[in-house]
Amino acid sequence: MKKPTPFPRTQFDLNLQFANPSYYPLINQYGLHLPANVQNYRSPASVINEQRTFTEELRLQSNDPNARLTWTTGLFYQFTRQVSLEEIYDPMVDSLFQSLFVECPAPAPCNPATGTPATATNSFGGFPLVKNGYSYYNYNTGHDRQIAAFGELNFNLTDRLKLTAGARIAKTAFDFNHYADGTQNGGPSPPTSGNKEETPFTPKLGVSFQADRNNLYYFTYAKGFRTGGDNAPIAQDLCPNTFQTLGLNTPQSPATYNSDSVKSYEIGAKNKLGSLRLASSVYYIQWNDIQQNIYLPGCGFQFTTNVGQAVAKGFDLQADWSATESLTFETAIGYTNARYGQDASLVPGGQPIARGGDAVVGDSGTASPPWTIAIGAQYDFTAFDFPSFIRLDYEYQSKSHTLTAAEDRSVSPTVYDPFAYTPPATTFVSLRVGTTVRKWNVSGFIDNLFDTHPLLPPGGANSHSDADTSAPPGQGVLIRNYTFRPRTIGMTATFHM
Repeated sequence: MKKPTPFPRTQFDLNLQFANPSYYPLINQYGLHLPANVQNYRSPASVINEQRTFTEELRLQSNDPNARLTWTTGLFYQFTRQVSLEEIYDPMVDSLFQSLFVECPAPAPCNPATGTPATATNSFGGFPLVKNGYSYYNYNTGHDRQIAAFGELNFNLTDRLKLTAGARIAKTAFDFNHYADGTQNGGPSPPTSGNKEETPFTPKLGVSFQADRNNLYYFTYAKGFRTGGDNAPIAQDLCPNTFQTLGLNTPQSPATYNSDSVKSYEIGAKNKLGSLRLASSVYYIQWNDIQQNIYLPGCGFQFTTNVGQAVAKGFDLQADWSATESLTFETAIGYTNARYGQDASLVPGGQPIARGGDAVVGDSGTASPPWTIAIGAQYDFTAFDFPSFIRLDYEYQSKSHTLTAAEDRSVSPTVYDPFAYTPPATTFVSLRVGTTVRKWNVSGFIDNLFDTHPLLPPGGANSHSDADTSAPPGQGVLIRNYTFRPRTIGMTATFHM
Protein backbone atom coordinates (compact mmCIF):
# COMPACT_ATOMS: atom_id res chain seq x y z
CA MET A 1 0.00 0.00 0.00
CA LYS A 2 1.41 3.39 -1.00
CA LYS A 3 2.14 5.93 1.72
CA PRO A 4 -0.20 8.96 1.39
CA THR A 5 1.48 12.35 1.79
CA PRO A 6 0.15 15.81 2.71
CA PHE A 7 0.06 16.69 -0.98
CA PRO A 8 -1.98 14.86 -3.64
CA ARG A 9 -0.07 11.97 -5.15
CA THR A 10 -1.79 8.62 -4.56
CA GLN A 11 -3.45 7.13 -7.60
CA PHE A 12 -6.65 5.93 -5.92
CA ASP A 13 -7.44 9.00 -3.80
CA LEU A 14 -5.54 12.25 -4.07
CA ASN A 15 -6.59 13.39 -0.58
CA LEU A 16 -5.85 10.28 1.46
CA GLN A 17 -3.53 10.43 4.49
CA PHE A 18 -2.59 8.10 7.33
CA ALA A 19 -4.52 8.99 10.47
CA ASN A 20 -1.36 8.23 12.43
CA PRO A 21 2.02 8.43 10.64
CA SER A 22 3.34 5.67 12.89
CA TYR A 23 1.06 3.22 11.09
CA TYR A 24 3.44 3.34 8.12
CA PRO A 25 4.73 0.95 6.95
CA LEU A 26 2.05 -1.68 7.52
CA ILE A 27 4.54 -4.43 6.79
CA ASN A 28 8.30 -4.59 7.27
CA GLN A 29 10.97 -7.16 7.99
CA TYR A 30 9.35 -7.87 11.37
CA GLY A 31 5.90 -8.68 10.05
CA LEU A 32 2.46 -7.11 9.62
CA HIS A 33 1.40 -4.13 11.80
CA LEU A 34 -2.27 -3.13 12.04
CA PRO A 35 -4.28 -1.01 14.52
CA ALA A 36 -5.70 -2.97 17.43
CA ASN A 37 -9.32 -2.91 16.22
CA VAL A 38 -8.45 -4.57 12.90
CA GLN A 39 -5.83 -7.05 14.06
CA ASN A 40 -8.01 -9.87 12.70
CA TYR A 41 -8.27 -8.29 9.23
CA ARG A 42 -8.21 -10.91 6.48
CA SER A 43 -8.66 -10.59 2.72
CA PRO A 44 -8.32 -13.99 1.02
CA ALA A 45 -8.00 -14.05 -2.76
CA SER A 46 -8.87 -16.88 -5.12
CA VAL A 47 -7.83 -17.40 -8.73
CA ILE A 48 -9.35 -20.05 -10.99
CA ASN A 49 -7.88 -20.69 -14.44
CA GLU A 50 -9.35 -23.43 -16.62
CA GLN A 51 -8.33 -24.39 -20.13
CA ARG A 52 -9.69 -27.12 -22.38
CA THR A 53 -8.10 -27.84 -25.74
CA PHE A 54 -9.10 -30.10 -28.60
CA THR A 55 -6.49 -30.76 -31.31
CA GLU A 56 -6.66 -32.85 -34.45
CA GLU A 57 -4.16 -33.32 -37.28
CA LEU A 58 -4.44 -35.15 -40.60
CA ARG A 59 -1.12 -35.90 -42.27
CA LEU A 60 -0.24 -37.50 -45.61
CA GLN A 61 3.26 -38.25 -46.87
CA SER A 62 5.08 -40.03 -49.64
CA ASN A 63 5.89 -43.67 -48.93
CA ASP A 64 9.28 -44.05 -50.63
CA PRO A 65 12.02 -42.46 -48.51
CA ASN A 66 14.57 -43.15 -51.27
CA ALA A 67 12.66 -41.28 -53.98
CA ARG A 68 14.24 -38.15 -55.45
CA LEU A 69 11.18 -36.14 -54.38
CA THR A 70 9.50 -36.72 -51.03
CA TRP A 71 6.60 -34.74 -49.62
CA THR A 72 4.41 -34.23 -46.58
CA THR A 73 1.11 -32.37 -46.39
CA GLY A 74 -1.75 -32.10 -43.95
CA LEU A 75 -4.40 -30.17 -42.08
CA PHE A 76 -4.39 -28.97 -38.47
CA TYR A 77 -7.31 -27.92 -36.25
CA GLN A 78 -7.35 -26.64 -32.69
CA PHE A 79 -10.08 -25.27 -30.44
CA THR A 80 -9.36 -23.90 -26.96
CA ARG A 81 -11.77 -22.61 -24.34
CA GLN A 82 -10.38 -20.64 -21.41
CA VAL A 83 -12.11 -19.40 -18.27
CA SER A 84 -10.55 -17.28 -15.55
CA LEU A 85 -12.14 -15.97 -12.36
CA GLU A 86 -10.30 -13.84 -9.80
CA GLU A 87 -11.96 -12.70 -6.58
CA ILE A 88 -10.86 -10.92 -3.41
CA TYR A 89 -13.10 -11.44 -0.39
CA ASP A 90 -12.79 -8.28 1.68
CA PRO A 91 -15.78 -7.65 4.00
CA MET A 92 -13.63 -5.67 6.46
CA VAL A 93 -12.11 -3.23 3.97
CA ASP A 94 -14.19 -0.24 5.15
CA SER A 95 -13.23 -0.94 8.77
CA LEU A 96 -9.58 -1.11 7.72
CA PHE A 97 -9.69 2.23 5.92
CA GLN A 98 -11.57 3.93 8.76
CA SER A 99 -8.86 2.76 11.17
CA LEU A 100 -5.92 3.78 8.99
CA PHE A 101 -6.83 6.84 6.93
CA VAL A 102 -8.50 10.23 6.88
CA GLU A 103 -9.54 12.30 3.89
CA CYS A 104 -9.01 16.06 3.53
CA PRO A 105 -10.21 18.57 0.94
CA ALA A 106 -7.76 19.33 -1.84
CA PRO A 107 -5.45 21.11 -2.31
CA ALA A 108 -4.63 22.02 1.30
CA PRO A 109 -2.16 19.83 3.22
CA CYS A 110 -3.98 17.18 5.19
CA ASN A 111 -4.19 17.46 8.95
CA PRO A 112 -5.06 14.05 10.39
CA ALA A 113 -6.70 15.73 13.38
CA THR A 114 -9.30 17.49 11.23
CA GLY A 115 -9.68 14.98 8.40
CA THR A 116 -12.73 12.86 7.79
CA PRO A 117 -12.40 9.10 8.47
CA ALA A 118 -11.96 7.39 5.13
CA THR A 119 -13.82 4.43 3.70
CA ALA A 120 -12.64 2.12 0.97
CA THR A 121 -15.78 2.70 -1.08
CA ASN A 122 -15.09 6.44 -1.14
CA SER A 123 -11.34 6.11 -1.57
CA PHE A 124 -11.65 3.85 -4.59
CA GLY A 125 -14.04 6.11 -6.51
CA GLY A 126 -17.22 5.55 -4.54
CA PHE A 127 -17.77 2.00 -5.76
CA PRO A 128 -19.39 -0.36 -3.24
CA LEU A 129 -18.31 -3.87 -2.46
CA VAL A 130 -19.63 -6.61 -4.67
CA LYS A 131 -22.48 -8.60 -3.18
CA ASN A 132 -21.42 -10.84 -0.28
CA GLY A 133 -18.33 -8.75 0.53
CA TYR A 134 -16.04 -9.06 -2.49
CA SER A 135 -13.87 -6.03 -3.25
CA TYR A 136 -12.52 -7.43 -6.52
CA TYR A 137 -14.25 -9.51 -9.16
CA ASN A 138 -12.83 -10.31 -12.61
CA TYR A 139 -14.43 -12.91 -14.90
CA ASN A 140 -13.18 -13.73 -18.39
CA THR A 141 -14.03 -16.35 -20.99
CA GLY A 142 -12.26 -16.82 -24.29
CA HIS A 143 -12.22 -19.10 -27.31
CA ASP A 144 -9.29 -19.70 -29.66
CA ARG A 145 -9.77 -21.40 -33.01
CA GLN A 146 -7.12 -22.30 -35.53
CA ILE A 147 -7.26 -24.22 -38.78
CA ALA A 148 -4.16 -24.59 -40.92
CA ALA A 149 -2.84 -26.30 -44.02
CA PHE A 150 0.82 -27.22 -44.31
CA GLY A 151 3.18 -28.94 -46.68
CA GLU A 152 6.86 -29.67 -47.26
CA LEU A 153 8.86 -30.84 -50.27
CA ASN A 154 12.34 -32.37 -50.23
CA PHE A 155 14.11 -32.65 -53.58
CA ASN A 156 17.48 -34.35 -54.10
CA LEU A 157 19.34 -32.36 -56.75
CA THR A 158 22.17 -34.88 -56.49
CA ASP A 159 23.01 -37.76 -54.20
CA ARG A 160 24.53 -35.28 -51.77
CA LEU A 161 22.64 -32.00 -52.29
CA LYS A 162 19.03 -31.63 -51.08
CA LEU A 163 16.61 -28.70 -51.25
CA THR A 164 13.71 -28.24 -48.82
CA ALA A 165 10.71 -25.93 -49.17
CA GLY A 166 7.71 -25.79 -46.90
CA ALA A 167 4.88 -23.51 -45.87
CA ARG A 168 2.04 -23.26 -43.41
CA ILE A 169 -0.98 -21.00 -43.72
CA ALA A 170 -3.41 -20.67 -40.85
CA LYS A 171 -6.69 -18.98 -40.07
CA THR A 172 -6.75 -17.95 -36.43
CA ALA A 173 -9.66 -16.41 -34.57
CA PHE A 174 -10.43 -15.67 -30.98
CA ASP A 175 -13.26 -14.05 -29.08
CA PHE A 176 -13.67 -13.04 -25.45
CA ASN A 177 -16.21 -11.86 -22.91
CA HIS A 178 -15.29 -9.89 -19.81
CA TYR A 179 -17.05 -8.63 -16.71
CA ALA A 180 -15.45 -6.71 -13.84
CA ASP A 181 -16.76 -5.31 -10.56
CA GLY A 182 -15.60 -4.35 -7.11
CA THR A 183 -14.15 -1.50 -5.14
CA GLN A 184 -10.58 -2.40 -6.19
CA ASN A 185 -11.48 -3.00 -9.83
CA GLY A 186 -13.06 0.28 -10.87
CA GLY A 187 -16.59 -0.65 -9.85
CA PRO A 188 -19.10 -2.44 -12.04
CA SER A 189 -18.27 -2.26 -15.74
CA PRO A 190 -20.67 -3.19 -18.52
CA PRO A 191 -19.93 -6.61 -20.00
CA THR A 192 -17.39 -6.22 -22.80
CA SER A 193 -16.59 -8.55 -25.65
CA GLY A 194 -14.41 -8.62 -28.72
CA ASN A 195 -12.91 -10.78 -31.41
CA LYS A 196 -9.97 -10.81 -33.77
CA GLU A 197 -8.92 -12.83 -36.84
CA GLU A 198 -5.52 -13.23 -38.47
CA THR A 199 -4.08 -15.24 -41.38
CA PRO A 200 -0.40 -15.89 -40.63
CA PHE A 201 1.79 -17.41 -43.35
CA THR A 202 5.03 -19.11 -42.28
CA PRO A 203 7.42 -20.34 -45.00
CA LYS A 204 10.49 -22.52 -44.61
CA LEU A 205 13.46 -22.95 -46.96
CA GLY A 206 16.56 -25.06 -46.61
CA VAL A 207 19.50 -26.63 -48.36
CA SER A 208 21.73 -29.43 -47.05
CA PHE A 209 24.97 -30.93 -48.36
CA GLN A 210 26.03 -34.44 -47.32
CA ALA A 211 29.76 -34.22 -48.00
CA ASP A 212 30.22 -37.86 -46.94
CA ARG A 213 28.69 -40.31 -44.51
CA ASN A 214 30.29 -38.47 -41.56
CA ASN A 215 29.78 -34.81 -42.51
CA LEU A 216 26.56 -32.87 -43.15
CA TYR A 217 26.24 -29.11 -43.70
CA TYR A 218 22.98 -27.16 -43.89
CA PHE A 219 21.29 -23.77 -44.11
CA THR A 220 17.68 -23.03 -43.10
CA TYR A 221 15.37 -20.04 -43.16
CA ALA A 222 12.07 -20.17 -41.32
CA LYS A 223 9.37 -17.84 -40.09
CA GLY A 224 7.27 -18.44 -37.00
CA PHE A 225 4.45 -16.72 -35.16
CA ARG A 226 2.62 -16.68 -31.85
CA THR A 227 -1.14 -16.09 -31.90
CA GLY A 228 -2.66 -12.96 -30.37
CA GLY A 229 -5.13 -12.79 -27.53
CA ASP A 230 -7.20 -10.57 -25.26
CA ASN A 231 -6.74 -8.65 -22.02
CA ALA A 232 -9.03 -8.09 -19.09
CA PRO A 233 -9.67 -4.33 -19.46
CA ILE A 234 -8.00 -2.08 -16.86
CA ALA A 235 -9.77 1.22 -16.27
CA GLN A 236 -7.57 4.31 -16.50
CA ASP A 237 -9.18 5.58 -13.27
CA LEU A 238 -7.41 2.78 -11.39
CA CYS A 239 -3.91 4.00 -12.36
CA PRO A 240 -4.21 7.47 -13.91
CA ASN A 241 -0.61 8.49 -13.20
CA THR A 242 0.80 5.33 -14.75
CA PHE A 243 -1.43 5.61 -17.83
CA GLN A 244 -0.31 9.20 -18.31
CA THR A 245 3.37 8.30 -17.94
CA LEU A 246 3.05 5.57 -20.57
CA GLY A 247 1.21 7.94 -22.93
CA LEU A 248 -2.05 5.98 -22.86
CA ASN A 249 -4.98 8.37 -23.32
CA THR A 250 -7.65 5.69 -23.75
CA PRO A 251 -10.30 5.04 -21.05
CA GLN A 252 -8.86 1.59 -20.51
CA SER A 253 -5.95 -0.64 -21.46
CA PRO A 254 -5.87 -2.35 -24.89
CA ALA A 255 -8.52 -5.06 -25.10
CA THR A 256 -6.56 -7.25 -27.57
CA TYR A 257 -3.07 -7.83 -28.89
CA ASN A 258 -1.82 -9.25 -32.20
CA SER A 259 0.46 -12.14 -33.07
CA ASP A 260 4.20 -11.56 -33.04
CA SER A 261 6.63 -13.17 -35.48
CA VAL A 262 10.21 -14.32 -35.82
CA LYS A 263 12.45 -14.84 -38.83
CA SER A 264 15.39 -17.17 -38.25
CA TYR A 265 18.48 -17.88 -40.31
CA GLU A 266 20.74 -20.78 -39.34
CA ILE A 267 23.91 -22.36 -40.72
CA GLY A 268 25.07 -25.59 -39.16
CA ALA A 269 27.00 -28.80 -39.42
CA LYS A 270 26.89 -32.36 -38.08
CA ASN A 271 30.19 -34.18 -38.08
CA LYS A 272 31.64 -37.44 -36.88
CA LEU A 273 35.37 -37.78 -36.24
CA GLY A 274 35.98 -41.33 -35.08
CA SER A 275 34.39 -41.59 -31.63
CA LEU A 276 33.68 -37.86 -31.50
CA ARG A 277 30.29 -36.53 -32.65
CA LEU A 278 29.85 -32.79 -33.24
CA ALA A 279 26.76 -30.67 -33.90
CA SER A 280 27.25 -26.93 -34.38
CA SER A 281 25.21 -23.99 -35.63
CA VAL A 282 25.26 -20.21 -35.97
CA TYR A 283 21.94 -18.35 -35.96
CA TYR A 284 20.40 -14.90 -36.47
CA ILE A 285 16.81 -14.20 -35.38
CA GLN A 286 14.60 -11.15 -35.99
CA TRP A 287 11.69 -10.73 -33.58
CA ASN A 288 8.95 -8.25 -34.53
CA ASP A 289 5.86 -6.87 -32.75
CA ILE A 290 6.92 -8.53 -29.52
CA GLN A 291 4.11 -9.58 -27.19
CA GLN A 292 5.06 -8.08 -23.83
CA ASN A 293 3.47 -7.88 -20.40
CA ILE A 294 3.20 -4.25 -19.30
CA TYR A 295 3.20 -4.02 -15.52
CA LEU A 296 1.53 -0.99 -13.91
CA PRO A 297 3.36 -0.20 -10.67
CA GLY A 298 1.27 1.55 -8.09
CA CYS A 299 -1.89 -0.42 -8.80
CA GLY A 300 -0.55 -3.92 -9.44
CA PHE A 301 -2.29 -4.65 -12.75
CA GLN A 302 -0.75 -5.71 -16.05
CA PHE A 303 -1.76 -6.22 -19.65
CA THR A 304 -0.21 -7.64 -22.83
CA THR A 305 0.45 -5.62 -25.96
CA ASN A 306 2.71 -5.61 -29.03
CA VAL A 307 5.69 -3.33 -28.71
CA GLY A 308 9.28 -3.35 -29.96
CA GLN A 309 11.53 -5.38 -32.19
CA ALA A 310 14.70 -7.25 -31.32
CA VAL A 311 17.55 -9.27 -32.76
CA ALA A 312 19.10 -12.40 -31.26
CA LYS A 313 22.30 -13.93 -32.55
CA GLY A 314 24.63 -16.60 -31.34
CA PHE A 315 25.95 -20.11 -31.79
CA ASP A 316 25.89 -23.51 -30.11
CA LEU A 317 28.21 -26.47 -30.12
CA GLN A 318 27.46 -29.98 -28.91
CA ALA A 319 30.18 -32.63 -28.61
CA ASP A 320 29.75 -36.26 -27.56
CA TRP A 321 32.92 -38.32 -27.11
CA SER A 322 33.26 -42.00 -26.29
CA ALA A 323 36.71 -42.04 -24.74
CA THR A 324 36.50 -45.79 -24.09
CA GLU A 325 33.74 -48.38 -24.16
CA SER A 326 32.96 -47.43 -20.57
CA LEU A 327 33.74 -43.71 -20.37
CA THR A 328 31.70 -41.08 -22.25
CA PHE A 329 31.64 -37.28 -22.20
CA GLU A 330 28.86 -34.93 -23.31
CA THR A 331 29.42 -31.21 -23.78
CA ALA A 332 27.12 -28.37 -24.87
CA ILE A 333 28.33 -24.78 -25.23
CA GLY A 334 26.09 -21.88 -26.26
CA TYR A 335 26.36 -18.15 -26.75
CA THR A 336 23.39 -15.77 -27.10
CA ASN A 337 23.14 -12.01 -27.57
CA ALA A 338 19.52 -10.75 -27.67
CA ARG A 339 18.85 -7.00 -27.67
CA TYR A 340 16.24 -4.47 -28.69
CA GLY A 341 17.01 -2.98 -32.10
CA GLN A 342 15.51 0.41 -31.29
CA ASP A 343 13.59 2.30 -28.60
CA ALA A 344 10.22 0.69 -27.83
CA SER A 345 7.24 2.83 -26.78
CA LEU A 346 3.55 2.07 -26.40
CA VAL A 347 2.58 5.17 -28.40
CA PRO A 348 4.56 7.31 -30.88
CA GLY A 349 6.66 9.81 -28.96
CA GLY A 350 5.83 8.17 -25.63
CA GLN A 351 8.36 7.34 -22.97
CA PRO A 352 10.22 4.16 -23.97
CA ILE A 353 9.65 0.98 -22.03
CA ALA A 354 12.99 -0.24 -23.44
CA ARG A 355 15.94 1.41 -25.13
CA GLY A 356 17.68 0.18 -28.24
CA GLY A 357 20.53 -2.02 -27.03
CA ASP A 358 18.77 -3.13 -23.82
CA ALA A 359 18.76 -6.88 -23.23
CA VAL A 360 15.60 -8.74 -24.20
CA VAL A 361 14.00 -10.64 -21.34
CA GLY A 362 11.64 -13.57 -21.62
CA ASP A 363 9.13 -14.99 -19.18
CA SER A 364 11.90 -15.16 -16.58
CA GLY A 365 12.05 -11.36 -16.44
CA THR A 366 15.87 -11.43 -16.55
CA ALA A 367 18.41 -11.28 -19.37
CA SER A 368 19.51 -14.59 -20.84
CA PRO A 369 23.04 -15.54 -19.76
CA PRO A 370 25.43 -14.90 -22.69
CA TRP A 371 27.35 -18.13 -22.16
CA THR A 372 25.98 -21.50 -21.09
CA ILE A 373 28.10 -24.61 -20.63
CA ALA A 374 26.93 -28.10 -19.73
CA ILE A 375 29.35 -31.00 -19.26
CA GLY A 376 28.44 -34.54 -18.38
CA ALA A 377 30.72 -37.52 -17.75
CA GLN A 378 29.54 -41.10 -17.24
CA TYR A 379 31.50 -44.24 -16.42
CA ASP A 380 29.78 -47.60 -16.87
CA PHE A 381 31.05 -50.64 -14.99
CA THR A 382 29.98 -53.95 -13.51
CA ALA A 383 29.59 -54.36 -9.77
CA PHE A 384 28.82 -57.83 -8.35
CA ASP A 385 27.75 -58.89 -11.86
CA PHE A 386 25.22 -56.03 -12.08
CA PRO A 387 25.55 -53.26 -14.73
CA SER A 388 26.24 -50.00 -12.88
CA PHE A 389 27.23 -46.40 -13.55
CA ILE A 390 28.49 -43.21 -11.98
CA ARG A 391 27.68 -39.85 -13.57
CA LEU A 392 28.74 -36.26 -12.91
CA ASP A 393 26.95 -33.23 -14.45
CA TYR A 394 28.21 -29.64 -14.43
CA GLU A 395 26.20 -26.58 -15.55
CA TYR A 396 27.48 -23.02 -15.87
CA GLN A 397 25.69 -19.78 -16.78
CA SER A 398 27.65 -16.55 -17.16
CA LYS A 399 26.58 -13.13 -15.97
CA SER A 400 25.03 -10.78 -18.52
CA HIS A 401 26.76 -7.41 -18.88
CA THR A 402 23.90 -5.84 -20.85
CA LEU A 403 21.30 -3.81 -18.99
CA THR A 404 17.69 -4.90 -19.06
CA ALA A 405 15.00 -2.24 -19.37
CA ALA A 406 14.29 -2.57 -15.64
CA GLU A 407 17.93 -1.59 -14.95
CA ASP A 408 18.06 1.26 -17.50
CA ARG A 409 17.53 4.65 -15.84
CA SER A 410 16.60 6.26 -19.17
CA VAL A 411 13.36 4.29 -19.69
CA SER A 412 9.88 5.06 -18.37
CA PRO A 413 9.69 5.18 -14.56
CA THR A 414 6.91 2.60 -14.81
CA VAL A 415 9.56 0.12 -16.02
CA TYR A 416 12.78 1.24 -14.35
CA ASP A 417 13.29 -0.45 -11.00
CA PRO A 418 16.12 0.86 -8.78
CA PHE A 419 16.22 -2.52 -7.06
CA ALA A 420 16.53 -4.63 -10.24
CA TYR A 421 19.84 -6.36 -10.81
CA THR A 422 21.48 -8.88 -13.10
CA PRO A 423 21.89 -12.43 -11.77
CA PRO A 424 25.49 -13.44 -11.07
CA ALA A 425 27.30 -16.23 -12.85
CA THR A 426 26.16 -19.59 -11.48
CA THR A 427 27.39 -23.17 -11.33
CA PHE A 428 25.39 -26.25 -10.46
CA VAL A 429 26.84 -29.75 -10.04
CA SER A 430 25.05 -33.05 -9.51
CA LEU A 431 26.29 -36.59 -8.93
CA ARG A 432 24.44 -39.85 -9.51
CA VAL A 433 25.42 -43.50 -8.90
CA GLY A 434 23.20 -46.40 -9.89
CA THR A 435 22.86 -50.05 -10.74
CA THR A 436 20.39 -52.45 -12.34
CA VAL A 437 19.36 -55.52 -10.35
CA ARG A 438 17.11 -57.74 -12.42
CA LYS A 439 13.99 -55.61 -13.01
CA TRP A 440 15.00 -52.88 -10.59
CA ASN A 441 16.88 -49.69 -11.46
CA VAL A 442 18.26 -48.19 -8.26
CA SER A 443 20.30 -45.00 -7.99
CA GLY A 444 21.43 -42.48 -5.43
CA PHE A 445 21.94 -38.82 -6.21
CA ILE A 446 23.33 -35.59 -4.82
CA ASP A 447 21.98 -32.39 -6.37
CA ASN A 448 23.82 -29.09 -5.82
CA LEU A 449 26.87 -31.06 -4.81
CA PHE A 450 28.83 -28.02 -3.61
CA ASP A 451 25.80 -26.40 -1.93
CA THR A 452 26.04 -23.11 -3.85
CA HIS A 453 23.60 -20.29 -3.01
CA PRO A 454 23.73 -17.46 -5.56
CA LEU A 455 21.32 -14.55 -4.98
CA LEU A 456 18.81 -14.65 -7.84
CA PRO A 457 16.03 -12.17 -8.66
CA PRO A 458 12.49 -13.55 -8.78
CA GLY A 459 11.94 -12.84 -12.46
CA GLY A 460 8.57 -12.86 -14.13
CA ALA A 461 6.54 -10.11 -15.74
CA ASN A 462 5.39 -8.59 -12.43
CA SER A 463 8.61 -8.88 -10.42
CA HIS A 464 8.92 -5.08 -10.12
CA SER A 465 9.77 -4.18 -6.52
CA ASP A 466 7.07 -1.45 -6.62
CA ALA A 467 9.23 0.65 -4.32
CA ASP A 468 7.70 3.70 -2.66
CA THR A 469 10.19 6.42 -3.55
CA SER A 470 8.79 8.72 -0.84
CA ALA A 471 9.36 6.18 1.93
CA PRO A 472 12.06 6.61 4.59
CA PRO A 473 15.33 4.79 3.84
CA GLY A 474 14.91 1.06 4.19
CA GLN A 475 11.11 1.17 4.22
CA GLY A 476 8.36 0.87 1.67
CA VAL A 477 10.14 -1.79 -0.39
CA LEU A 478 9.22 -5.45 -0.78
CA ILE A 479 12.03 -7.38 -2.44
CA ARG A 480 11.98 -11.10 -3.18
CA ASN A 481 15.04 -13.17 -4.00
CA TYR A 482 15.63 -16.81 -4.74
CA THR A 483 18.49 -19.23 -4.74
CA PHE A 484 19.22 -22.85 -5.57
CA ARG A 485 17.71 -25.61 -3.49
CA PRO A 486 20.26 -26.66 -0.83
CA ARG A 487 22.36 -29.77 -1.33
CA THR A 488 19.86 -32.60 -1.70
CA ILE A 489 20.68 -36.28 -1.19
CA GLY A 490 18.24 -38.99 -2.17
CA MET A 491 17.50 -42.29 -3.88
CA THR A 492 15.23 -43.43 -6.69
CA ALA A 493 14.05 -46.95 -7.49
CA THR A 494 12.17 -48.02 -10.61
CA PHE A 495 10.63 -51.46 -11.20
CA HIS A 496 10.04 -52.63 -14.78
CA MET A 497 7.25 -55.16 -15.27
